[in-house]
Amino acid sequence: MKQNPYKTMHVKIAGMVAEAAAASDQSASDLSKMLGYGDDYLRKKVATGTLPELRMKDVLLLAQMSGRQIKIVEVAS
Repeated sequence: MKQNPYKTMHVKIAGMVAEAAAASDQSASDLSKMLGYGDDYLRKKVATGTLPELRMKDVLLLAQMSGRQIKIVEVAS
């Protein structure tokens, strides 16, 4: 069964959260605080499947911490 784009993005960002935590030897709680949120923010976003609602700057930082790069590409309409 094919996932919708929102769910696919959630899974990808959840992977980046886990990779960023492992690479920096921090917990999801530590990452939440580093991003300027409360202790349980990322954990709750993962649990509720709403990670695509993060601010873009937060996603970019998590990507960088997990050894990834996000490119913004113009597409023809």
